[in-house]
Amino acid sequence: MIRIHVMLLSLIFCALTACSKKTDNTQPTPSGTGVNRPQGQSLGDVTEKTIGVEGGKIQSEDGQVEVIIPAGALTKETTIGIEPVSRTLVDRSENEQLPAYRLRPHNQQFQKPVTIRFHYPIASLANIAYQDDKGKWRGMPNLQKDESAKTVSVQSTHFSDWTTYESIYLEPKEPIMVEVGKTLHLKVMTVTPMGLTEEDQANKEYYLDEPSPIPAPVDWRIVNGPGNGTIFNVPTRATGIFTAPATLPLKNPVEVEATVTLKTKGNVLLFANITITEPVKPGIDLKVNGGPWIHFSDESFMSGQSYFASDGDFPYDRHSLYIRIEGGKAKGTGTWAWNDLPDTENPTTFEYIAKQPAPRTTYEHRFMNNPFDIWHMSPGFIRITAYAKDAMGDTWATGEFLIEKSTPYIEDSDGFPPPSRLEGRFKLRVD
Repeated sequence: MIRIHVMLLSLIFCALTACSKKTDNTQPTPSGTGVNRPQGQSLGDVTEKTIGVEGGKIQSEDGQVEVIIPAGALTKETTIGIEPVSRTLVDRSENEQLPAYRLRPHNQQFQKPVTIRFHYPIASLANIAYQDDKGKWRGMPNLQKDESAKTVSVQSTHFSDWTTYESIYLEPKEPIMVEVGKTLHLKVMTVTPMGLTEEDQANKEYYLDEPSPIPAPVDWRIVNGPGNGTIFNVPTRATGIFTAPATLPLKNPVEVEATVTLKTKGNVLLFANITITEPVKPGIDLKVNGGPWIHFSDESFMSGQSYFASDGDFPYDRHSLYIRIEGGKAKGTGTWAWNDLPDTENPTTFEYIAKQPAPRTTYEHRFMNNPFDIWHMSPGFIRITAYAKDAMGDTWATGEFLIEKSTPYIEDSDGFPPPSRLEGRFKLRVD
């Protein structure tokens, strides 16, 4: 399984947030301008617990966030709640499926700071943000990190919507596949205002900005030796242009390193693994749980948004595949997260139905943790890496997709199957 590693050589560059729809007037005015975002929509039931003046602890149902209230923080018994909500903070596009958490009672003020602790899956997500009363997401300093436990904590005297985020990251996200001889653009992105001094980061909350290429020098290199392609930097754009070798390399995937030089934060190292592949055949290749590739020869991508294929070979109607990208926006390169939440006007969805041999099994872009759980959007993405015309004037979209967790529906089954992992690649003619 391909991974992205993030190493900070000096102090970690990040802006993390404490929270409140009602701004704490004791905090300095945040740096930056920020972006107004909508309020998140509920994703499930509220976990509640009554806590009094003696203090206590409450954890979200999924175990990803906990609130620790010290003695004396409350003046009376209070029902404290944690509600998962859709995440309106924008950083890496694949992170859209991550939840935020609404801490209740909304605008609750405490006599002493409470601790809000997140469990993070990867190091680059060890940053915390909250949404203020203007809809802007703020980052906050003075985080306490436990790398062995993979937790990050912050103290606050008030409640709001909270989430973790990536401050500096490399696009595209792994897994990354490139055909032999083809090129790929890698970019170092950030959502944190640049130019903050160490004093700013020690004392101020910051508004988080739109994702943009980091305005700092970036040095690119291929780590695992010659014969693995080339990479050249575009200094003014924080971009590296990687060209794959003409043949499959002995060391595959190829490891690429980006060193970001920050004035007050030292160097940040970002690593990505790029798998070099043979030329992709027209159509779609699909793999379920690491099994053999399944090829769909249909090759039409309709109206820049949807693809449907049903196996026409014997035995007929053996399986079918359907993919849709948000609102016809697939008319160029880009990355989209799986999303069909209630507030999503133009969803990005996936469905694979294995019909023969029986039993009929349906895989989608969603998963459940148990039979009584609600549906969650799968981590993963669909990505178009190349969008260009061929010598005949036909436009082709080439890329890959990943559904990390899909809870399958198995016809006539009473059990609860574990989530499956689906991955694929495609080369589709755009109609």
